Amino acid sequence: MEEKIKDIVEKHLGKGQLLFDVTENFESGYVRVVVDSENSITLNDTARLTKRLIKSDEFNNRYPNGCRIEITTPGVDAPLKKAYQFKKNINKNVKIRYRNENQIDSINCKILSADENSVIVQHQNSDKPILYDQIEYAKILLSFK
Repeated sequence: MEEKIKDIVEKHLGKGQLLFDVTENFESGYVRVVVDSENSITLNDTARLTKRLIKSDEFNNRYPNGCRIEITTPGVDAPLKKAYQFKKNINKNVKIRYRNENQIDSINCKILSADENSVIVQHQNSDKPILYDQIEYAKILLSFK
């Protein structure tokens, strides 16, 4: 993320919102902002952030000829990276690839709980704690019932 646009966006985030990613293309005049939160982000939240940015002097100075701006949230296929993402997905099934001693293990499991340091998952009828710094990759398993 380019630091300048990141700083501008972070000043205008709502309470509890976190900046996930920013993509900016000066040639096409396009800015894409990905935000997330421990709680759900609504369409009104994204519209509010868009209005704040468009009314911002810093943003307008950066894009004096205007730009197209897209505010979105991480998709369901986005990997889990932060503690709050594990917390908000408690009771969901995930695939986790993690370092286990000298090897990489991959398991399909259910998130039981999460704190700032680790996630506890249910795998093969037992509870298994995994530290976040061991996790290489974690993704929600979609289920269509």
